[in-house]
Amino acid sequence: MKTLPELNRRIVLAALAGLSLLQCGRPIFIASAYPGPPRERAEIGVLRVLGDEPAQLISVDGEAADARVSEDAALHLELLPGRHTVFVQDIRAPQEPPGLVRFQVTPGGLYGVRFTQGPAEPQIFTLDPSSYAALTNVTLKPEPPKPPPPSVLPPATAPAEPTPIEPASPAPTSAEPTTTAPSAAP
Repeated sequence: MKTLPELNRRIVLAALAGLSLLQCGRPIFIASAYPGPPRERAEIGVLRVLGDEPAQLISVDGEAADARVSEDAALHLELLPGRHTVFVQDIRAPQEPPGLVRFQVTPGGLYGVRFTQGPAEPQIFTLDPSSYAALTNVTLKPEPPKPPPPSVLPPATAPAEPTPIEPASPAPTSAEPTTTAPSAAP
């Protein structure tokens, strides 16, 4: 996993610059996980992390996030449509490794992390925009393992080439005289 501080820097800058909004009495810090200027809400999806929930983002699409949100705040991470991969730590079980989860973002989608299978198995759900209740599990199945690199595979055996058949000696033709052995009859 590459460690790029860009996402972390964006989160810190958003907090320091006071780019928080108040909704339901809690500040919401907004960070984008894509380059360039902000986009319209209808063009992006949002991964919402509440500070009083057990999910801590460790990385998003290979970029370090390590964003722990204050208990009275929320983080809205803006994502472009497409597949995304996040590592999430369940802070109730710090001894467990972070869980990997993949999901598909759609324009206008609102998503949240839930630990329904245990601390090492986070799930991504669509959220109701008004109550933030989990609606539909949109977690993608794990990708099948990739084959090992060619240097690890045993050498392939080439198919056997057919052995050429030597032509048989030609049969005598009628133009050639044939000799017959004398018979031993009296």
